[in-house]
Amino acid sequence: MEVLLSDSMTSDPRRIHKSGTWSLDYMALDPRRTHKSGTWSLDYMALDPRGLEVACGAAVRMLLLTCATLLAACSTKEVAVSGNFPAPLLEPLPVTLGVVYEPEFSGHEFYDEAKGRAESTWIVKTGEAQVEMWSQLLDGMFIQTVNVAPVEAPVEAEEPAADAEPPVTPTLVKFDTSFNEELDAILIPRVDELQYAIPAHTNVKVYEIWMRYAFELVRTNGDPIAEWTMTAYGKTPTAFLRSDEAAVNLAAVVALRDAGAHFITSFQKVPEVAQWLEDLESERSTTTAL
Repeated sequence: MEVLLSDSMTSDPRRIHKSGTWSLDYMALDPRRTHKSGTWSLDYMALDPRGLEVACGAAVRMLLLTCATLLAACSTKEVAVSGNFPAPLLEPLPVTLGVVYEPEFSGHEFYDEAKGRAESTWIVKTGEAQVEMWSQLLDGMFIQTVNVAPVEAPVEAEEPAADAEPPVTPTLVKFDTSFNEELDAILIPRVDELQYAIPAHTNVKVYEIWMRYAFELVRTNGDPIAEWTMTAYGKTPTAFLRSDEAAVNLAAVVALRDAGAHFITSFQKVPEVAQWLEDLESERSTTTAL
């Protein structure tokens, strides 16, 4: 950038304070001169330091605004789902059910990384809410439930040599078997998949959450009884929440309640479960007759 100096300025620098006319094109420190001569004056920098202060203040404000915009565009939004899950009102089944909440279930969280500057990274933690909802539901659905501690599967051993005899593979124990005699069966719920949909308009805070569960019902010795899947859906019921986080939380709570309702209505309709309940009743009738 070229600085234009008058002869009087170069011959006597002291005259800057009287008649100096330092000028820089495209630098607006005295807007009044713009309309007259089309050049931008640096008189305020030489005669009044407040002019420089004003210019620097504007630049700093612009820099801070730019940084804030970038940080907002690349933000991470985190939700730990929480809500109210009422107990079901129904006649409980005469079954003592063990329930295994594996670490992947009790600590379940959904992570979705932002795809662009205009999007946010989402972390939705549903684990605690999952355990709370399913514990409340199963306590009301069965005559008794028992939380069974999961057992980590053993680490696989190295492959033996080609000429070695194959080792005997033990049955993998997925849960604590210390009180098997008290239980009729053990249920292992899992979150198989979770998806969410963001609103089409940023000012409408309506989110949708879809979950797929996988259930495994086994005997106390680990033999399978039934395996099946089930879906659940939740949508933010109002568009007037204050934050996106509140909208996502409410959609997740609705999805969890929907999962509970589906489980109640579908559990006895699973063919293998229906057959097991029938066999269990027959076995009890035979025992009572003896």
